[in-house]
Amino acid sequence: MSLYGRRFFDALSHRSSLFSSRLRLPCPPYANPMYWDNLYRKMDPDDDVHEWGGFDLEGLLKFRHEDLSSSSGENENGRGGGVRESTFGELMMGISRHGTPEDAVARYEEMRADGGDGDSANESILVVGSGTSRLGEQILSNSYVGPVLQVDISSLSIKLLRDRYKRYLEGSRVRRMELITDDCRQLSSLEPESVGGGAIDKGLIDVLHLDGGRMGDWSGDAPAGGQPSGGEDPIGEVVDSVHRVLRPGRPFVFFSRSGPEYILRRTLRLGDGGLSEVGGKWSDVDVFKLVDLDMILYRFVKAATETTANDGESRATIRMGRVLGRKGKRKRK
Repeated sequence: MSLYGRRFFDALSHRSSLFSSRLRLPCPPYANPMYWDNLYRKMDPDDDVHEWGGFDLEGLLKFRHEDLSSSSGENENGRGGGVRESTFGELMMGISRHGTPEDAVARYEEMRADGGDGDSANESILVVGSGTSRLGEQILSNSYVGPVLQVDISSLSIKLLRDRYKRYLEGSRVRRMELITDDCRQLSSLEPESVGGGAIDKGLIDVLHLDGGRMGDWSGDAPAGGQPSGGEDPIGEVVDSVHRVLRPGRPFVFFSRSGPEYILRRTLRLGDGGLSEVGGKWSDVDVFKLVDLDMILYRFVKAATETTANDGESRATIRMGRVLGRKGKRKRK
């Protein structure tokens, strides 16, 4: 589905929900782990890769983008806007890339030796809802230090990854990849502030957003208190769990073909406190349109301390106000 097609889907889904909370557009049950387990069971062992969105790291090593969260016609430095070029390393805010994978392994060993457990220069990258994507493998093969932590709720997807990387996991002198079965709404297997490189989600938030019938409940029309009778929004839970395990100042990057007017209200729980609550958790919020991938990229940067930020002091709320077209403290009654 293209950006244009998704925009039509989101608008129709939202309009349908205004008439009846029971109306649902036809959509596979993406939020149900059994749906993915059934998909993985049917996969050919020699062709076990599923790339949500139709792209992988090769499309992100260098990419062109338009900044949808900057002021009209200008970027944050006051220079002209329009299409700009960036790299995966810049996107992940300076994680180290070396000349060869062997150089990256050597640097990883140095970091572990200097810090005992490697935490003094932690560049771990969390892949949220990894599925059977090659993203984690590609991060390492492109000479980023890592380690890469691939997490998915499906034990079948993790088994497929273990089988795929068996030789590497069992034979490597230095292991820079961990495969973890866990629910990304809790990430109970990871310690708070243990991820020092950043987190990336290529499809989990997007599939949860598409899951039939939830759009109307979570598009910002929730009653006072933020939560409708259906319970917690799984998207908000995923974002909160990633926030918990990220170190301050590190980014959470995710992708969707749905626009910020729909996605940001769910990921940032705007029904719970308006834009004034955003700056307390995230020091920056970026929204980029990837012109060559027909995709929207979102980047949240964890704030140094979790406080209730004043609108005028938060870069995140200023940029969010531009995207959503409203002032920071304004919230739905």
